[in-house]
Amino acid sequence: VYEGYGTMTTLGVFSFAGLKGEPITENDLPEEFFASGCALVYPKKLSNKPFDDDYFIYAEDTYFCWLLRLQGYHIKSVPKAKIYHEGGAVTKDFRKMGKFFTYLGERNRILNMLLFYKLWSFIRLFPLLILTMIFNNLYDPKNIVPRLKSSGWILMHPFKIWKKRKDIQKKRKVKDKEIFKYMSYKLFEEENISSKFFQMLLKVCNTLAYYYYKLVGIKTKEMYDFKW
Repeated sequence: VYEGYGTMTTLGVFSFAGLKGEPITENDLPEEFFASGCALVYPKKLSNKPFDDDYFIYAEDTYFCWLLRLQGYHIKSVPKAKIYHEGGAVTKDFRKMGKFFTYLGERNRILNMLLFYKLWSFIRLFPLLILTMIFNNLYDPKNIVPRLKSSGWILMHPFKIWKKRKDIQKKRKVKDKEIFKYMSYKLFEEENISSKFFQMLLKVCNTLAYYYYKLVGIKTKEMYDFKW
C-alpha cells in the first residue's frame, strides 16, 4: 500500500563513473521506485526544494521521488557506490523520540497516499489503509496515541492537504497504473514481525489483500512478476 524500498540511488542521472573509473550507462543501473536510506543525487533543475516543509523526517524521500515519478522521471540505483555516514549525528537517542517518530512516520505515509494517488485509487486503497492501522495498533499498542495524533493532524488540515494535492496533480504525467507496478500487495512483510501469532495473522491479512487487489482491478508488482 505504502511504498517499496530503494537502495543507493541516483535520480535523473544517466551516466556515472564506477569505482575504478569505468563508465556506467543508464541500462546498467537497476531501477527503483524511490531512494531511501541512501545518498540521493539529482539535477538541481528538477527541483530547487526537494522536500516539503511539513514532512521534517520520514517518508520525505518517498514524497520527492514519487513527485518526480509522476512527472515521468526514473530512479536508478548504483549498488557499487560507497557513502560514508555518521550514524546518530542528527538524532542522538532514538529511544527518547520513539513516539515522535511513530507519529511522523504514520502521518507522512498517509499524507503521501492523499497527495499522490488519484481519487479513485485512494478510494480503492482506503479499506487496506484502515486494515494496516488496525494491525499496527494491535501489534504495537503502546504507540496508539501517536498514531491517533497523526490521524488527527490529517483531519485538522484538509485545506492544506487539498492545496498540496492540487499542486502535485497539476504536474502529473504518469497514471497510477504505472505507479502500482512498483507497489506490493502486502500490508507488511511477515518476516519483520517477531510474534508467531501476528505472523500468522499478517499472512491471512496479506492473502486477503492480494485477492482484494485483484477484485478492485489493481495490478501490483507481484502480478507483473508472476503468471497467476
